[in-house]
Amino acid sequence: MGRILSLSISLTFALHFTIISVFAQTGRNRDRDINLGSSITADGGESLPNWASPSGDFAFGFRLIDRTTNPYLLAIWLDKIPSKTVVWYAKFGENNNRAPIGSKVSILDNGSGLVLTDRQGRELWRAPINGSIASASMGDNGNFVLRSSNNSAVNAWESFNNPTDTILPRQALNLGNSMSSRRSEEDYSQGRFQLVIKDGNVVLNPLALPTTFAYKSYYSSQTATLNTTESVVRLVLDDSGDLYVERSNGGRELMVKTGKVDPSAFVYYRASLDFDGVFSLYSHPKGSTNGDQNWTIVWSVPDDICKASPAIMAAALAGTTAIVC
Repeated sequence: MGRILSLSISLTFALHFTIISVFAQTGRNRDRDINLGSSITADGGESLPNWASPSGDFAFGFRLIDRTTNPYLLAIWLDKIPSKTVVWYAKFGENNNRAPIGSKVSILDNGSGLVLTDRQGRELWRAPINGSIASASMGDNGNFVLRSSNNSAVNAWESFNNPTDTILPRQALNLGNSMSSRRSEEDYSQGRFQLVIKDGNVVLNPLALPTTFAYKSYYSSQTATLNTTESVVRLVLDDSGDLYVERSNGGRELMVKTGKVDPSAFVYYRASLDFDGVFSLYSHPKGSTNGDQNWTIVWSVPDDICKASPAIMAAALAGTTAIVC
């Protein structure tokens, strides 16, 4: 009887210890760090190493766009869908924001943080930070962060605070920030359209290139009020695919409610300012490896970009063949 009791206690302890170990390992996986000194080199191949999120949904690294002299985009993309859709990319102006073969992205602890260099070591881009960093990580929400060594509760830099043409669930476009389109589907240089929060409204403006002067807006969310305590401070996309503006008093006003029962656990959502000036909310089923599964437009504004403001569009689109009205 004593041996049976002892064996039972031993098995119980072993099982308890195993459960604790599993949870501990799971916790470590969720907090997977990218160490200082880590780097990725664009060596000319198509399938390069990358820094993936724990679930594998998102990846950070070099995306091969074509086989030109400068074929790579330093980017974050959705890695589990056939299209590998880019949701963020480094903007440095040169070569249409594209990096040449031999380029390297590194995480450095010398006040530089995240740095992109070419084969000769010339700096092409860096994430602007203050102070030093402890580590980096690619989150399952699509946010790439540099953790500060001085205050672990505050990130030294994160991609969510520096959007390009897309926001993801749990990401906000804050007052003072903006999104701008790319030039065309495959051209990631500065595009002709901008989304910004101005005077209490989410507005879309055409841009003059190369000056980026903003023409009069062709879309406004009409969310402005006379009450200064209700001013719009951010545009937010949540896990359910609902897009709303948040006011300074904490109030919210929906721009679009998806009405779908599928939360982001089963669906990818993104809100993107497309190269043609249309701001669209997209959905894509998760777990789909079928090439026939594409992004579905849930909502978009304006309804007809060419009719939004013909005179303004004529000026903004002069000299481009990417958009035809």
